[in-house]
Amino acid sequence: MFVSPVLQAKTLPQKLDVLTSLFSFDDAKQMYDMQEIQVNFPTALISPDSMLPQTSKYPLKDIQLLYQLEQKCKGKLPLSPLVTEPLVFTRAMCRGTKLPVKWFSRSDHIHPGGGTYAARYVSVHPEMFEDLQQYMHISERNLAEPDTLLGRLQLMNRDSVTALIAGAPMFLQGEEFWLRKGDSYFIFDYKTLETNADTAELSFTLSNQVNECFFERGNICWSQKSDQDLIKQALYFW
Repeated sequence: MFVSPVLQAKTLPQKLDVLTSLFSFDDAKQMYDMQEIQVNFPTALISPDSMLPQTSKYPLKDIQLLYQLEQKCKGKLPLSPLVTEPLVFTRAMCRGTKLPVKWFSRSDHIHPGGGTYAARYVSVHPEMFEDLQQYMHISERNLAEPDTLLGRLQLMNRDSVTALIAGAPMFLQGEEFWLRKGDSYFIFDYKTLETNADTAELSFTLSNQVNECFFERGNICWSQKSDQDLIKQALYFW
């Protein structure tokens, strides 16, 4: 006798496996290879933390000296070897020295003060925007169409970006559900997720909307529907 996988699944992890099996990956609205994402959008260029002063990577005193040097193009030089690269950049900006595109491709991308070298350079050399855009943080670029990879990344909140960087098995962003299969992410509509979650007898909410989460995947908190929930649902459709 055939027994539904939903009925066979007793534990929450088993029900999540059932949920995943309910998605038709051929019908996904979009698919992105994780390696493609990493190559085109390195972690440094999508992480919100990259737009903040990099105090965990550089001595605060040296960041302050760099800032003073940027403002006046003179003053005491930071001595730490950690700031060799930003010092080269600051001197070039002060002296009007042109930096080749390859300098930005080889750099660490993120300036100690936060944001990218590329965006700081383009603020003075706007003609270099097209050449250097790929080395800018996604928040520093022009807004892309929302159905493109860049557009989707630009719309992501911190929790979604964190889940993506971590390679989470799934996460929610707005009205889209990102589901990982192998080394690719498949994107489905929120409505499809709701329908499949009901079938798998699961409830979900964003992790940042609950005080406690006992089973989390990405930025989603999962729980099994109680018998009372199932009875209410059955009566609703009766």
